[in-house]
Amino acid sequence: MQGRGQVQVLAALLLLAITVSAWLIVWIWFYPQYWSTYTNLQNEKLKGEQRLSERLVVENIIFNSSVASLYVTNTGSIEVKVVAVYVDNVLTWEGEVGLLVDSSSWINVTLSPVSGRTYVFKLVSSRGNSWEVRARAP
Repeated sequence: MQGRGQVQVLAALLLLAITVSAWLIVWIWFYPQYWSTYTNLQNEKLKGEQRLSERLVVENIIFNSSVASLYVTNTGSIEVKVVAVYVDNVLTWEGEVGLLVDSSSWINVTLSPVSGRTYVFKLVSSRGNSWEVRARAP
């Protein structure tokens, strides 16, 4: 009779060891995937918050015979990098102008303006935001 009780205890301990081992194998497989997904979500959240913090104001547009000069100010709470300017949905300038918070800069766009015509200028940031402004050539 004494041997039978020991077998049940050993069987219970063996079942416990198998269960713990199976759980560890599943955890070792699952945790890196969970952590990777978690960090990706946190990075996307941060990028989204940064996109929402961008603000640009085109304060002035000066038309010359072959150039339109845009005076742009960063009114947001994060640095903005302007990487492209479209005029009437045509890419006319590509580069990189970094604007710190509360700073301004001129961006010169090649354009032969027609007097009295309204142009749509679209500025695009490195984070994918865009701002449009309409201006009539004198």
